[in-house]
Amino acid sequence: MTKKIIIIVFVAIFLFQGFMLTAADEAKKEVPKKIKKLMKKGGKYLDKAKKAEKPEKKDAYYKDAIEKYNEILKIDDKFAPAYFQLAVISYSKKDMEKTVELLKKTIELDATHEKAQSTLAKIYLSSAKSFQQKKDYVKMLNCQKNFIEMPYAKEKMADKYAMNLYLMGVYNSMLKNLKKGNEYLIKHIELFKDKAKTQTYHFAIYTIGINLITLMDLEMAKDNPKKDIVKAKTIASKYSDIEKYLSETVKAPQAKWTEDANLRLGTYYIYLGDKAKAKAIMENLIKTFPNSKDIEIYKNLLK
Repeated sequence: MTKKIIIIVFVAIFLFQGFMLTAADEAKKEVPKKIKKLMKKGGKYLDKAKKAEKPEKKDAYYKDAIEKYNEILKIDDKFAPAYFQLAVISYSKKDMEKTVELLKKTIELDATHEKAQSTLAKIYLSSAKSFQQKKDYVKMLNCQKNFIEMPYAKEKMADKYAMNLYLMGVYNSMLKNLKKGNEYLIKHIELFKDKAKTQTYHFAIYTIGINLITLMDLEMAKDNPKKDIVKAKTIASKYSDIEKYLSETVKAPQAKWTEDANLRLGTYYIYLGDKAKAKAIMENLIKTFPNSKDIEIYKNLLK
């Protein structure tokens, strides 16, 4: 090894060790004493606010606590715990807009702040439920979207994450946002790849198929008003996933969906010009649902 190479290696090792020491020192860096004291004082005021019975006393203690946390942020405006404590106060005052803003700031500064993440996730869920009860589905969906976009939701609240994907799919479908609805429903069923299938899974599969049928019908009405057979077959062939989803629904243990899925699938085969499959579907409908109110429709389609 030449002298020049030895020097380069030595310098590289020295720089690397220096970097490691700096990183270690940074990790060991303590919170300044002044900030610690202010956090402690702020905490005491919060405790007093919780115990205070008179509203004016409670507000006074909150005001004192806010002053202490704001003092901290003047010293270090990236100190996440201070933002979280301010969020706690806003939450206590039922100022949800401010609470969400402060929680987001906390997470932005400290992605490992689990309390901030769990609190924010719960606020999104409770807000979604409140809007659902008020039948304000647009705001409900917005809250659910905020929830599922949180990595914390998928990692730590898997069941609620899956259910909200399902609800977003169902309600978007109900609001005629069919493509968007299918996006969420597909994400929902993907979570069941290696798990036992639930009722939400089966209904999601059925809804995806129905949404695709509806999209196909809309295109038929727009681009094939004269119901040309060749053109109908061309349009239907673009929606091959209809067979994929409705065929699974037909086999699923959900009788109330199975009948409709059979009819829709049979109609799809008629559009495709596949008489054998359409005939088999109608025969199965007549056999399986002999007392159906639509039995005459099935018999006419079979002819």
